[in-house]
Formats: sequence, C-alpha cells, structure tokens
Amino acid sequence: MIKNRKNSKKSMIVAGFLMLVILSSVASAVTINHDGGEQAFLYPVPHPIYGTAVYQGGGNADGATVQVVSILGVLNTVVASGAWQVDCGDPGPNWLAGTAFIVWVNGTGSYVGWQGTASGTVSGYYNNMGEIVLRPTSINNPPNKPHDPIPAHDEWVVSPVALSVVVDDPDDDTLAVSFFVDGEIVYTQSEAESGSRVTTPNQAFDPNSSHDWYVVVDDGEFSNQSDKWQFHITDQPETSLAFLAGLIINKTEYDSYITFEALLLFNLPLFSSFQYEILSNNEKILIQKPYFGFVGEKVIFVLAKEAFL
Repeated sequence: MIKNRKNSKKSMIVAGFLMLVILSSVASAVTINHDGGEQAFLYPVPHPIYGTAVYQGGGNADGATVQVVSILGVLNTVVASGAWQVDCGDPGPNWLAGTAFIVWVNGTGSYVGWQGTASGTVSGYYNNMGEIVLRPTSINNPPNKPHDPIPAHDEWVVSPVALSVVVDDPDDDTLAVSFFVDGEIVYTQSEAESGSRVTTPNQAFDPNSSHDWYVVVDDGEFSNQSDKWQFHITDQPETSLAFLAGLIINKTEYDSYITFEALLLFNLPLFSSFQYEILSNNEKILIQKPYFGFVGEKVIFVLAKEAFL
C-alpha cells in the first residue's frame, strides 16, 4: 500500500509539470489586459517579416539597408541576393498581432539617395511584403532649353538640310529629343547624352522656301522647348569646276591642314563630273591634302568641285 501511494504521488507530480508547460505555452501566445477586456495575440517567436528589393530599372538592391519600424521597436537587416528578412521577437520583444509597421530600404554605394518603402500590419505567422522598388529621392530638375542650332536662325541653306542642336540636363539625365519643322515632328532620338549634339538625317525642302523649326527635350518627367528658329532654302546651284588660287601661310613646318582665302579665276563647267580633293564654301577652301615641310608663305592653284563664290 505504501509503494502504491508513492507511485500515485509521482504520477501527480508529472501530470502537474505537463499542465504547467501547457499553460506556459498558452500564456506565451495570449495576453489579457489588466482591465479584463480585449485579448491581444502574440505569435510564437521568432515570426518573420520579409520581402525582396530591387532598384528602379532592374537589378537586385544587394547591400541596401533595411529598417522595419513599429511602436514596439526597430528591426535592422541588409538585402542579400535581392531578399531580406527580419524576425520579430528574436531578439527583442514580440510584436502583437495588429501592430502597424513601416519598411524603409535605403540604397548604398552608387545608389546612395535611392529609397523604397512599404507599410504593413502584423498578421499571421509570416508577413510577406513583396517587392520593394528603390527610386532616386533627389529632386529632378527639368532639362535645359536646346541651343546652338544648325542652321542658325534666319540662315540661307541648300536642300537637303540636317538640323542639329546641343542638349543638356542639369542632372545629366538621358534625354529624348524631338525635332519639329513647320509644326510637324520630323525626327526623334530616344536616348541622347547630356551635353551632346543631336542631328537629324537630311531633310529635303523645295527651293526658295522658308521653314520654322524647334526642338523639344524630355527627361522622362519634365520637358523643355527650344526657341523657335527659321531657315530659308536657296536654289540648288549647278555643280561646276572652279579654278582657284590662294595663299598658304605656314607658321611651322609641321602645319598640315591649312585654310586660306581663295579667289575664283574662272569656271570650267565641261569638267563638272570630275572628282577632286578640294572642298569649297562661300569664303574659304579647306585643303585636305597636307602641305607642310616649309615655314612661310606659298601661293598655290587648286581645283574645286563646287564653288559658291
């Protein structure tokens, strides 16, 4: 009888211990307010909040810092292989169900100043925040007005004409550049570097005509329009062979490309089909053939395919 009583007492101790473990587990999941009112659920710890992070335009935001902030505390981690995760309640206090939080993801390295955010509420054991996209947080400035037009305003030119301008942006953004002639778009370049000159293909126009033109640049958020310019089309000159004389002045014996004033002596239209090394315009001749090895002045006679003198 004494032995049976000892065994019975031992069984009661084991049963009491198991009941204490069960109650302890329940207590870790449920807390009751002191006023005996609403119950607040605590999920078993640790329970994760997680997601992915990428930079705008593509690419994982590896190395970016992550902060998950709520009234109950701040959890920190770093993005690796495009993913991140923080564990509530390990370490630190567990977060009650219904706790609101904000996720801040900040770029590092060349992406300093980029940021992405998301908000959520503790609900369920897992809290998947999905993909967070980091974007530049700096203020974007509009592009500058296109400038330095070719042809210059009110210039007379020969058709066909290639229009061009210089475009630039204070933030060095890549720009979309659109050319308008007489109110109609004639050419667009979708990606132009800031500070570059953008040129259209040749555009054909009727002789003795005048045309208005302007250019619009766009950085994806803001656009800007150039001044309005005008050019005039002159008659297409007939190709003729010009016999020219000019003076070359070499300052050093290494001068190789010389521009000089030329005088039109006479035209030889019968030889207009010939090809020559010399190019001409209204005032000057550009010698493509090198003339060097002497210092001083020299008079030469050249032939030009076209002369507009």
